[in-house]
Amino acid sequence: MRGRVVVAAVWVLFLAGVAPCRGGLVNISLAPAEWIVNDAHGWDDWTADYIKEVTREGYLRITRTVANPGTGWCANLRTAGRYAFTAAGMEYSVFRYQWRVNGRGTYCQTSGGPQPTADGESDPWFWGPTGEITTAWSFEGSKVVADNTWLFTELVIQGDSAWSATTRYNGYGSGGLISQFSGTLTQSEYDEMGDMYLHHAFGDNYAANQYVELAQATIEIIPEPATFVLLGLGGLLLRRRHAVARDRG
Repeated sequence: MRGRVVVAAVWVLFLAGVAPCRGGLVNISLAPAEWIVNDAHGWDDWTADYIKEVTREGYLRITRTVANPGTGWCANLRTAGRYAFTAAGMEYSVFRYQWRVNGRGTYCQTSGGPQPTADGESDPWFWGPTGEITTAWSFEGSKVVADNTWLFTELVIQGDSAWSATTRYNGYGSGGLISQFSGTLTQSEYDEMGDMYLHHAFGDNYAANQYVELAQATIEIIPEPATFVLLGLGGLLLRRRHAVARDRG
């Protein structure tokens, strides 16, 4: 009887305090149909000026079909669905984003990351984990990247609300650093990150047919160690209960 009570108590604790943490790897869809135009700021005015397609390699490509130099108009797309970049009971989360841009030898600007609203009226609390990236030359301190070269952006959010973001040339590890940011989220920002779109903006382009390609977008939420302790304890108690029942039988 005592074993049953302990098992029940463990599962009550698990369901009450740990279950909200959604662990595991989530692949964000790169299907063109799953990426749609933002719903505000006059974005509909340029919907004929870009195309989105899947390349032969299976990447999502967004191409500006006309040049819009020196303007703020851009192909600002977001995912149709929302994703959790944080969750209750997590130790940390990791967002990984592999992408590249082709400015065709001249200037364009691009950035991507979590977006809190469908209409784009509320900007993210930072310029996305990529920062503002440009090709050919810098504008107001933007980082300049090489055309058609894979970039690897990684955003790590700790359970205590601290975050860090890097963009590199040579994978998600060390080396090839392009940009690096860090900070601490407020409680409301942390909570908001639990229900976000992913967006990517591409514009202010000085040549037609410049494009950005997305090859990977994943989120992994790592639960706090207590989650595994409770699950392990629950499993041990259940096995003990079955062993006792078998011995009595």
